[in-house]
Amino acid sequence: MNLQPTTRIADLFVEPHATITNADQRRKARVLAVLMLTLAGSALFLMAVLSIRNIEIAQASAPAVLVGVSVVLLLYISNRFGYYQVSAYGFIALNFVMLHSIPVFTGNVGWLLFTPMMMIFTLILLPLQATLVVYLLSIAVQTILGSTGIINLPAPELTTFTSVVVLLLTGAIMVIAAHFRDNLDRDLRAEIEDLQQKLCAAETEIDRRVEERTRDLRSAKEQAEFELTRVRQHEQKKMQALSSLSHQLRTPLNSMLNFTEFVHLEMLGPISEQQKDALGKSLDSSRVLLGLINNVLDIIKIEAGTMRLFAEPQVDLNALLPEVVATTQALLHDRPNIEFVTDLDENLPLVAGDARRLSQTLNILLANACKFTLKGTITLSVKHRRDQLLVCVSDTGVGIAPEEQARIFKPFQKLDQSRVYNAGTGLSLAIAHWIVTAHGGTLTVESAVGEGAAFFVTLPIQSSVLDAVSPA
Repeated sequence: MNLQPTTRIADLFVEPHATITNADQRRKARVLAVLMLTLAGSALFLMAVLSIRNIEIAQASAPAVLVGVSVVLLLYISNRFGYYQVSAYGFIALNFVMLHSIPVFTGNVGWLLFTPMMMIFTLILLPLQATLVVYLLSIAVQTILGSTGIINLPAPELTTFTSVVVLLLTGAIMVIAAHFRDNLDRDLRAEIEDLQQKLCAAETEIDRRVEERTRDLRSAKEQAEFELTRVRQHEQKKMQALSSLSHQLRTPLNSMLNFTEFVHLEMLGPISEQQKDALGKSLDSSRVLLGLINNVLDIIKIEAGTMRLFAEPQVDLNALLPEVVATTQALLHDRPNIEFVTDLDENLPLVAGDARRLSQTLNILLANACKFTLKGTITLSVKHRRDQLLVCVSDTGVGIAPEEQARIFKPFQKLDQSRVYNAGTGLSLAIAHWIVTAHGGTLTVESAVGEGAAFFVTLPIQSSVLDAVSPA
């Protein structure tokens, strides 16, 4: 026998409101609707039976039953509109009042036999705490009514007919509730199966997308690695070409410098003062060009990771610094408006490092100070503090803007040319920074525009870096 159409019609009267989204509360709302419809129908049926059997009892109970049925229907409507909590508590409260008041007004103590059924309703619809409260209140009310003699009626009043009606009605409600619970369980299983199917489909889709994304990422990674290899090869070839070009430029330039200096020193015969002055200027320009080529070669080595320190375990700074000072004084020989000040500790300790590169670093810092200082003071300070060597090159020049300080130690980064004339190539400070870092030290700057600049170098006296490569 096919009961599906009947079930679908019944669902129309018990389907929860759309505003109830919690799955557990929706099931309880359906059970509450079934219980209220069943109880209202059963009460009306019981009144009909009582009216046939005992018209006096029926007439006495009719007002209370009709009021109760009306309230149940109102609560049913409230439940259908989504007010489950109000309907559930109202339904239990109505049952409580009816079961404990009807025996008082009708003298039929048999109504108290429905108390266990009310407790079952409470346990199904309300939380456990509320069920315990209802149970204790029922015991208290029955105790009070019994102790005062209000419901202390003769035992024959509890007739066999009343007991049978109570049992049949209770059984009918329990059968209907059990059948509806089975329907709820069936619906729940169907929902679970549907969710499992959706979950499986979602997992399959996720696996497909993950596999597709992984394949795309793998392909993108391979392409990126190929492009990176190609770029590295291109950069390597470019560096090799630049290195070769720089070497080819430096070799003839060194020859030109040597021969020009021979002539300037009159080793090949006497020359006039005018010729000597011209050759001196040519030598100065050639040395600048040679320094630029050397800087380009150093940057190429740093970028390629082939730059090396040729470190000695004991470098005598006391012998190195006079050469640095003499070079700086030579740069300032025709600039009387600039004072060169030295503040050097006596008997500086021997340090581990590359003497040529350390001298190059100091010359770079001092040459920059000479370039960007128009008047005032340039100071070279070298101090020994514990296991470190502290060097400071300060000037009263044009200064460095804060936004420029963050990038001046990178290759080809120059000062703002609108503010500084002949800002250079932007290579020397990058080289100096690499040299100091390779020795295990630090190179920092403090400056403000128009207030000069101070470069601070810290070097460990005993450096463990004897064959450093370009840092990443």
